[in-house]
Amino acid sequence: MIKVAILNLKERNGSSRQSIKKYVQANNKLAPASQNAFDSQFNKAIKVGVEKGDFLQPKGPSGPVKLAKKEAAPKPAAKPAAKKPTATKRTSKKA
Repeated sequence: MIKVAILNLKERNGSSRQSIKKYVQANNKLAPASQNAFDSQFNKAIKVGVEKGDFLQPKGPSGPVKLAKKEAAPKPAAKPAAKKPTATKRTSKKA
């Protein structure tokens, strides 16, 4: 839910916790729980996501939350093309 919220909010520097919370509550059917329970679960989810590397917090724990860029798998090095042996030129000796 949090990843979808960050993607849909499209903030350049990351989305604030408040805007992510509002988006999640408005666009998802949540079980009727107290606001404190939702806040603690939300904060725990962001904390675990940062530890796993799913989210970034560029300005510290109270700042905006961004999605971490996925690292591309390293491309295998291309094998150098085998050089074809060049034909040797034969010169005829003139007498």
